[in-house]
This record gives sequence, C-alpha cells and structure tokens, in this order.
Amino acid sequence: MEIQDENRPNCPVCNSSKTRKDSVRKTLLCDKQRWFCKDCGKRWVNSPIRNIKGDPKTVVTVMDLYMKGVSYRSIADHLKQIYGLEVSHITVLNWVNTYLTKITEYVKSMQPQVGDYWLADEQFIKVKGNQQYVWNVLDNKTRFLLASNASKTRNYEDARRTFKRAKKVAGKKAKTVVTDGSFNYSKAVRKEFATYQNPKPHKRYVSLRQKTGNNNKIERFHETFRQRDKVMRGFKGNQNQYAENFQTYYNFVRKHSKIGMTPAQKAKIDQKADWKELLTKAMQSPVPESQTRLV
Repeated sequence: MEIQDENRPNCPVCNSSKTRKDSVRKTLLCDKQRWFCKDCGKRWVNSPIRNIKGDPKTVVTVMDLYMKGVSYRSIADHLKQIYGLEVSHITVLNWVNTYLTKITEYVKSMQPQVGDYWLADEQFIKVKGNQQYVWNVLDNKTRFLLASNASKTRNYEDARRTFKRAKKVAGKKAKTVVTDGSFNYSKAVRKEFATYQNPKPHKRYVSLRQKTGNNNKIERFHETFRQRDKVMRGFKGNQNQYAENFQTYYNFVRKHSKIGMTPAQKAKIDQKADWKELLTKAMQSPVPESQTRLV
C-alpha cells in the first residue's frame, strides 16, 4: 500500500492520489514542478494559485509596486535588477490588467458593515494630458471607500451615479452625506438619500474653519490618491478601471495609519491585508475540465 505524501497533490482530472514528481518545467520567471498521475497518465503543474501564468510571488510584487505608483517599465526594470527576470513592460501591463481586475471583481461580492455618516467629494486628475474628475464616497466610521467613479464632466448626473454605486456596495442608504459647497451634490443627495423620515440628509461644508461637518477625512484620502498621480505624471490608461483597482488596494491591502488596520477589516470583512491571499481566492473560481492546466 502506497503512503500518500501530504505535499503530493491529487490528480486534477481523476483525483487519484497515485501521483509522483515528473520533470521540472523551466521558464524565464521560475522553475515549475511537473506532476504525473499513475492512474490516468496526465501531467500538470501544481501552482499554488490556479489558472495563473507566471510565478505568483512575481505577480503580486508587480501589483503591489504598480498600486504604489511605479510605472510598468520601472517595474520590469526592478524585476531584472533584483530578481534577474527578463520581463517586458507589456507582460507587466497584462498581469496588472488581468489579475488586479480579477481581484477587484472578487471583492465586489463582499459587503462591508459601514456607518450612516458618509463623506463625498471629487478631485481633478489628468488623463493623457486632459483634465477629468474622480468622484469618491467614504464611510466616516470605517474609512471604507464605498465608490470611486471617474468622469469627463462635473455635474449632477456624475454625482448621482457615484451615490448609486455607494448604496449598492453598502447595501443601505446613509442618513447623512457631507459634501463641499458644490451645487452638483444638492439634488443628487436629495434624490438618492432623502426619505419621509429623513428629508434633509445633506450637510454642506463651505469653510475649512468649520469644526463639525467638514470633509477632512476624504481630503486626506485624495492626498493619498494624488501621490500616485504625481509619481505617474497623470493617468494614461482606463481611468475608471484604475479608480476601481485603487479602491481595492485602499480598502483591502493598505493599512490605514489612524485605525491600525485596513478599512475592510474595520468594516468587519474577514480578509487579511495580503495580495497573495486575495489573488488565491480570486482565482479559485471553478474552471471547465478542458481548461485544466495540463502540460
């Protein structure tokens, strides 16, 4: 009777435990152990993260550097200088687009437990040299970023679209929404948050000297966002996708200095601030048998 090694994987096709090590697959990024099934004869690479091309450690390093404001070309140079890996900036771009977007879609299924007091504001950004806007809604209690929406215009429809996204993520309406003095917010807040029991949910602040009802917390968030914009000298890709990806990074990976944890953890979401764990979970969705990574 053969003793099953606890580190030996079962066959991904027939689930047999009668497997053994085969050859080593050498790639530019890493060496990958092949496995062989004695029952069905299949060979495969047992990656710690399913359906991923490249070394998972390299991929999460790329995502982390990108979200901290490092360009695609600089990331490729970093991998070459530090790890001796020959990776093009196009490969880096593809990893970011594929896996960071996959994580962003995965975390959308998680509903945070947020408060009833929200902060909203917009900021200017440059996209390919043109001025655009990013609208953000932040929960005051947990610092959870409920919505981040990019637009070419700055009007009532843009504000309302962002509030709709925030309500969908939170699963409820806020009782109070604080904004600056822009009149674009007044009608949008009334349409999305006013009820018979709470007819005036809107609170405007028009002076930095106001001790209550100010937007200091979301202004600090904007400063965090601008730091990336400054390093990258403006955005060159899909600004809406970047806004959503930054929302994922801010909520689930970056620990907030004031609360000592991520906003997601503060909002009672049981998720470690760890790129690899997020990627692993995001890639765990079942795939058809025909897509099993056989080599």
